[in-house]
Amino acid sequence: MAQAGLEARIDFAAGDALTTEWPRGKDVVLFSYISGSVSAEGVAELYRRAHAALVPGGIALVHDFMVDDDRKGPPLTAIWALQHLVFTPGAVSLTPGFVTSTLEDAGFAEVSIHGFVPGMTRLALAHKAA
Repeated sequence: MAQAGLEARIDFAAGDALTTEWPRGKDVVLFSYISGSVSAEGVAELYRRAHAALVPGGIALVHDFMVDDDRKGPPLTAIWALQHLVFTPGAVSLTPGFVTSTLEDAGFAEVSIHGFVPGMTRLALAHKAA
């Protein structure tokens, strides 16, 4: 961060993301390997909190393991998702459809899903209306 001169533009808030108060007025909220680590209800709450934290025109980025909508693969992603289902109460296997609809339910628009780590992770981009 220091080398890029971004210290004044990036905030970290210690605590439980589902219960700790989030800072407001942010341009971007990044979730990386978070959505697959909480229950389905927790995912919805995280996305609602992100929407509330963002300024109009802000963006939520969701990077995580996402199996295909038919849940048949990719194989490495499916194995990772299975692990979460076993160890996380109320977990859901993340799919592009689930992530998109949950972001939209939280108030986001223009949700798009992109490949990230080939055969493993995807990135969702969701915009808060301006």
